[in-house]
Amino acid sequence: MIEIIFGGLVQDQFRREGFSETASEIAMTDFERIYQYALDNVRFVRRAEALAEFVFNGLYSVWNNRVRKGGG
Repeated sequence: MIEIIFGGLVQDQFRREGFSETASEIAMTDFERIYQYALDNVRFVRRAEALAEFVFNGLYSVWNNRVRKGGG
């Protein structure tokens, strides 16, 4: 349940950044891996939004790497 909420927050952020619905769905393909990494490595987060921002930044980085390599 919480994972779904975080996924919604992160996908909303992609939409605010100007991603289309399809592009935001593609960008979210690594969500579970990045989300688990955040849970394992981010300590003392006081707000869900801060964790969502961390996950968004990770996914955005993956997206940019794919685009640069021609796979995004």
